[in-house]
Amino acid sequence: MYAQFTTYPPEGFAGPNDHWHRHTNLCITFEKGAIGIPFPPDGNVTDAQCKALHGMFLRKTFWMLHAWVVPGWKSPQGVFSHANVNLHCADGTDHTDQTGFCVGASA
Repeated sequence: MYAQFTTYPPEGFAGPNDHWHRHTNLCITFEKGAIGIPFPPDGNVTDAQCKALHGMFLRKTFWMLHAWVVPGWKSPQGVFSHANVNLHCADGTDHTDQTGFCVGASA
């Protein structure tokens, strides 16, 4: 993933395929060495709800771009696609919670 801390989206790479994005109303928690996203990004979570979970509230994130470039893990939707349909949970399913984290067996 690429990240850019600017007000406006970066110019990006040559060509039209890189789609920079950022999220709003993101709550990030840190517990036992793990990062958590307890509420879906871009939802209606408030700073107070996030603080109740001892989280860090971000009204807007930095600009980001996903890049699937590791051999054997490339996305069929393209190198800059948001997600990769070839990635699955450790238990072999695609069972995720509302924020996209696997709910089956852990890796």
